Amino acid sequence: MKRMTFTELVDGLSSWGDVFVRTKKGFEKDGNLHKAKSKNSPKEFLLPREEMLFVAYGSGDDMRVMEANPSKKRVVVGALPCDMHGLNVTEKNFLSEPKDPYFAKRKDNTVFVTELCQYATSTCFCRSFGIGPSSKMGDIVYFMLDDENIIAEPLTDRGRELLSWNKYEDAKDEDIRIMEEKLAEAENISQDLSLSIDHKKQREVYGSEVFKEAVFHCLNCGACTFVCPTCYCFDIRDIKRKDFVIRERMWDSCMYFIYSLEASGHNPRKERFKRAQNRVMHKFFYQPLQYGVYGCTGCGRCIDVCPAGYDIRETVLKVQNYLEVKNG
Repeated sequence: MKRMTFTELVDGLSSWGDVFVRTKKGFEKDGNLHKAKSKNSPKEFLLPREEMLFVAYGSGDDMRVMEANPSKKRVVVGALPCDMHGLNVTEKNFLSEPKDPYFAKRKDNTVFVTELCQYATSTCFCRSFGIGPSSKMGDIVYFMLDDENIIAEPLTDRGRELLSWNKYEDAKDEDIRIMEEKLAEAENISQDLSLSIDHKKQREVYGSEVFKEAVFHCLNCGACTFVCPTCYCFDIRDIKRKDFVIRERMWDSCMYFIYSLEASGHNPRKERFKRAQNRVMHKFFYQPLQYGVYGCTGCGRCIDVCPAGYDIRETVLKVQNYLEVKNG
């Protein structure tokens, strides 16, 4: 690893694209680094809250379509390991065939610089998913030694090309010792749920009393889905104007009644608990079955923002215990 200042890192990366730094709210252009987990994850750099897909204009044989071109280059600095794991999980949906061209283009044009995490709190449980504060992901990884000095190393070819690494001095033994001690402290704080859910037993828990009881406090406000690094529900709308039509994609939430409302008027998830159940089932049953990975990173953001104090960890452990007891 190389020793440098955080300013040197950011200045060196700015030649490649606009730099967005982790702030208290999220990731902001030319922001000041927040010494804690951000409220929002960086998923919006690959799946924006709202994006134009194309504009159609003309009529008949003269109909023309102008597609959006999300080609602007960005550098995202300060994503934490749970954030990066969330992007890796999400891309399994958007980059599986057929690939989403908008998501793929944004990924190609975004550099992720990950910070090894020393900010674990009581709501963190990232170790439950095979990652942790010391997990190295992204194009470049760094560790904050103090308010300004860092040690960093490239992880990808692009990361190696972005900076003149040879001009920086090697990290000292003392720097490595400080990093290892801080990361060990964070590892001890982050919870490991020791998950052993049998994903094929989904029908045994779906609609069961254990689920109704576990998600009782959920209000279906949707706050958790918007801060979650792996929630990717979206809606597509056509906005008609006099001479053209705009097709847009925007974030949506499976917590909302209208999300599952069918054109016939029937709603398979009419009851509040069914919508809360669906979110947990998707992350801990459906997604592992489809992609081989849990749809959760253990970042704890959903717990942090919930106005009702709902803790998804309690639901998961209750369901796991229910299956273990039921199946001996």
